[in-house]
Amino acid sequence: MVKKFPEGFLWGGAVAANQYEGGWNEGGKGVSVSDCARHHLDVDVQDYAKQNEISTKEILEAMKSDDTSLYPKRHGSDGYHHYKEDIKLFAEMGFKVFRLSIAWSRIFPNGDDKEPNEEGLKFYDDLFDECHKYGIEPLVTMSHYEPPINLVLNYNGWYDREIIDMFVKYVDVITDRYKDKVKYWLTFNEVDSMIRHPYTTGGLVRDRFEGKNFTEVIFQAMHHQFVASALATKIAHEKNPDCKVGCMLTKLTYYPYTCKPEDVLQAQQDMRSTYCYSDTQVFGEYPAYLLTKFKNEGLNIKMEERDLEIMKKYPVDFVSFSYYSSSCVAKDDAGLKKTAANTNIAIKNPYIPSSDWGWQIDPIGLRVSLVDLYDRYRKPLFIVENGLGAKDELVDGKVDDQYRIDYFDAHFREMYNAIYEDGVEIIEKDGCLIYPIGAFDGGEKVFNNEQTQRLWELSQNPDVMEKFRQELLNIKPCIDFKFGNTAPVTKTNQNVNVQQHFDALVKVEGDMTPSVYDQLVNDKRIERLMKDWSMEEAVDSINTRGYKIGRIR
Repeated sequence: MVKKFPEGFLWGGAVAANQYEGGWNEGGKGVSVSDCARHHLDVDVQDYAKQNEISTKEILEAMKSDDTSLYPKRHGSDGYHHYKEDIKLFAEMGFKVFRLSIAWSRIFPNGDDKEPNEEGLKFYDDLFDECHKYGIEPLVTMSHYEPPINLVLNYNGWYDREIIDMFVKYVDVITDRYKDKVKYWLTFNEVDSMIRHPYTTGGLVRDRFEGKNFTEVIFQAMHHQFVASALATKIAHEKNPDCKVGCMLTKLTYYPYTCKPEDVLQAQQDMRSTYCYSDTQVFGEYPAYLLTKFKNEGLNIKMEERDLEIMKKYPVDFVSFSYYSSSCVAKDDAGLKKTAANTNIAIKNPYIPSSDWGWQIDPIGLRVSLVDLYDRYRKPLFIVENGLGAKDELVDGKVDDQYRIDYFDAHFREMYNAIYEDGVEIIEKDGCLIYPIGAFDGGEKVFNNEQTQRLWELSQNPDVMEKFRQELLNIKPCIDFKFGNTAPVTKTNQNVNVQQHFDALVKVEGDMTPSVYDQLVNDKRIERLMKDWSMEEAVDSINTRGYKIGRIR
């Protein structure tokens, strides 16, 4: 059997405005935090704290300079002038989704402007049109390491509650302007990263908070982002009820260095330090362990009366994440070899290789991550960053990067295994989902949209007929169902003969074996039950067998 990813699987690539666009002082764009972040060639690349540290004095110096070499994100990859060529190359690759971010400072140059910058809005109009020209879905991050620098100098970044209103205004503008062009949104890139680089994520500069507990400052800013993210989700859904809004986290996957209970516990604790952010955005409330941390460390996070209500009412629709590598942790890491990872340093795993950057190459870790996240959240997943940094060499005008091909191949295999062996939900084109089951016979069962919606509606009926479910327990699972994305359909014909519905709805594609189909349709027990029981029970029996009927909702 040829292994295939689900039809409509969203293959793509990603950029971020602060790394890609350039054009830092063109088109009415304001200065962002990234535009003021200079390179540090004199600092060890693995010293992330020093690499990302900045002072108010250094920001003011940057504001006086037009230099683009000291401040490399000012030129980026010059996507501002070359996005049409780049998107065409994307299309030639067969990509169906392009993750990018909108530069907040290109829409509201200072963050607190009364009116948006029309030239900036037009730029993204043209960019999204170019994507759709090639059948590419934009996946847009609202904030990806580029708050306007004015919000740092005059409001102390996300620590100041006023920033929520400014962000909401920005979100209202972009979700209204692009409601017919953007279906997938992310609120904050790697929302957990503020704890590791507070300046680029939250506009927080340590010397502006003299006498304050800087950890408390970070979590206060984080709280404001949680409220802003919930409000952004609300606004996006109001502008376009069919759009999907996700959170995004850095998937730092940790293994205990040994099987000593102390190391296992440490790994669990370190994983919580990442999950606390996505836990809050997915469940709409602070997890108990994070509230306990606040209490134990004396962190006083100020919340207004309706904050927790807003967070609870507007959680995200899906979970996206970056995954590049895994690492090990131990209770006592003295004398253990360390290596770089994604914006952190961790214990080197002796069983897996490393890239030229020192990041450990662990394809199985991606599968572990997918399973962990899906088991934890039961929401669709979107891998929005993955790849390999390497010392590429140009030979005769070409780069022979078989090592990168091998990297992707291994990770894609584990992603496939997570889908078809572990039942992980991956976002599919048009908002559809594939819900894998245990057996796979090479084809699909396809329902048309209206009928699919009816099945979905009926599957939510709480009235369960246990007898019907039990009668089907021994029926062999077949293959996956694929579902469309349509507006809700009023529940009708709930008691229509189920046999008729199977005959009308089921279209067999691929190499589905007759024996499997016979079990579903021609088995006498099923035939009798189809005649005796209503549609609700038939759908419920499907769910009981492991067939999931649904969409991102």
